[in-house]
Amino acid sequence: MRRKICERQFNVSPSGNHHRLVLTLSIEWVTDLDQSDAMGSRLPIAQAPTELKNVYSGGTPILASIRQQVPQHGDGRLSHQTLSDDFFVFRFERTPDGYDIFIEQQRDYGGRACDAAATHRLGLSSDRPRICIGPGKEPRDLPTAIFLAMLWAERTSRYIRDGVPWS
Repeated sequence: MRRKICERQFNVSPSGNHHRLVLTLSIEWVTDLDQSDAMGSRLPIAQAPTELKNVYSGGTPILASIRQQVPQHGDGRLSHQTLSDDFFVFRFERTPDGYDIFIEQQRDYGGRACDAAATHRLGLSSDRPRICIGPGKEPRDLPTAIFLAMLWAERTSRYIRDGVPWS
């Protein structure tokens, strides 16, 4: 069986919000080419949205809106600019227990405490830090993982900017 990795891009823009928000999600999926047409093209699937809308309310991401517009499962990358213009990149990887959310890029903490407890991050001694989520509380689907990454980014941005602990 031959397999093909496919990718789809989603763009998010706020609506009715004066803050700039940039959110790009690449969803990768695998298609069995044995299940495709004679030219090796992917069989038709439901089209995913090309633009997400209304993902924020009062400075907080809206899970229900994300859930309506993002596939339930898939590995991917999220580039997110917070409402205060801090830029983050996350990588979502599906595991048997749910999703791990790896932090690929973020601004530095500017002198604030940056240990695991203060920043809610794991894997700081490795090259793959990730958002700390308690055992048994892992997001079970991609929309929830995206929601948690956005929420973590907004709270981390506030902590860096104002020193307000994020819990």
